[in-house]
Amino acid sequence: MNYTELIDTFGNRIGIDGLAFSRQGSCSVSFDDDELIFELNGNRLFVISDIDIAEDESEALHRVMLEGNHFGYKTGFSCLGLDRRTGSYTLSRVFEGEIEIETFMKEIELFVRALRYWKQYLNGGTTEQKEEFSFPTNVIFA
Repeated sequence: MNYTELIDTFGNRIGIDGLAFSRQGSCSVSFDDDELIFELNGNRLFVISDIDIAEDESEALHRVMLEGNHFGYKTGFSCLGLDRRTGSYTLSRVFEGEIEIETFMKEIELFVRALRYWKQYLNGGTTEQKEEFSFPTNVIFA
């Protein structure tokens, strides 16, 4: 299934008939207040979302974010970043090659969970909330 077909099928599964890339190769969906932007670039599909404006640029926060980024530990294999144009922390994921719709649905669910975790973290969630995000992995985190 190519990415055009994948996005169409994804849209149908989440109740958005006719979800398709624009001429520029992008489209977006929202889950509550969480917008996911899909950008097609050759044989790669990028998923990008703003987390929050980067008001806190402390070394302590960046350390937590880097630790969470390490092997996808607190990102579900997505990547945390800083968009210099907008001043926002972002979460992004790149898909390359063939992917089945069932796998894609699970990966997008994981992406949204990670996005919500970091939004909550940056907005002062409690310690319990900050430790809540996890997912099964074969990578050992010490």
